[in-house]
Amino acid sequence: FEQLIDLILTRTGWARISTLGKTREGIDIEVENLTAGEIAFVQVKCSATQDVLNDFVERFKKRREFYARMIFAVHSPSGKLTPPADPAIVLWTGDRVAELVVRLGLGEWVESRLA
Repeated sequence: FEQLIDLILTRTGWARISTLGKTREGIDIEVENLTAGEIAFVQVKCSATQDVLNDFVERFKKRREFYARMIFAVHSPSGKLTPPADPAIVLWTGDRVAELVVRLGLGEWVESRLA
């Protein structure tokens, strides 16, 4: 799932600035959008509760001087997840990820991983 999120980010203009598997503690992916001049951290979870999302929102708030955005991608949330009303905090659940897969032409890539 993390590799898929990385591909989505790359195709939408974000470039990984962290080495795979070597990021800051508690962060799965660090990316930069050069055109927007933003650095974001991305947290990728197969499953997460509202408490887990809230924990990462707090981590993001403490690192706002470095990160302009946080993307929290979760395949199968446990219950309804509600991010705060902050446009810098983006929540991608399974439905949004599926939409991005289709729009970005990643269907064959996903299919090849499921076979």
